[in-house]
Amino acid sequence: MINRNLALSSIAALAGFLTATSAAQAGKMLPYVSNSETMLSIGIQYDFGDMQLDLVAAARSTTTDTDNDVTGGKVDLTIPLTGDNHAPTIRAMGLAGSTDVQGEAGLGYDFGKSQSLIGAGAQGPYVNGGFNYYFGGILAPYLGLNTLEDAPSRNVYCAPVC
Repeated sequence: MINRNLALSSIAALAGFLTATSAAQAGKMLPYVSNSETMLSIGIQYDFGDMQLDLVAAARSTTTDTDNDVTGGKVDLTIPLTGDNHAPTIRAMGLAGSTDVQGEAGLGYDFGKSQSLIGAGAQGPYVNGGFNYYFGGILAPYLGLNTLEDAPSRNVYCAPVC
């Protein structure tokens, strides 16, 4: 009987504690640790190394923390629209920056040139630019337009107070 009363008292105390703490948190929004998003995009860019127009398809995955610092990765496939060689280039890029602009760096392979490359650049809302450096010694800058928006921001507010 004592054990039963002790158990019931413990359950009642726990229920009271949970009710009190829930009421104290009512109206208060607690911040999330991060916000993740994956986007597909399509775009067009001008390759100043080959002097040609390219079609670019990409998938970007980002995570935004509570300070609005963005990290993530992107895979893109570039297909030349002009010129004689329409073999694609594929790159895997890491990215970091703010919700507005992210720097990118990574590795890739150009099937038309049969060469590996190092890519670096920046992505802003709907615009990107950078360069590919081929291990054969060629530097190919590019500038493009695409459908990638800002990375999602993490707006944290607490009502009535944090």
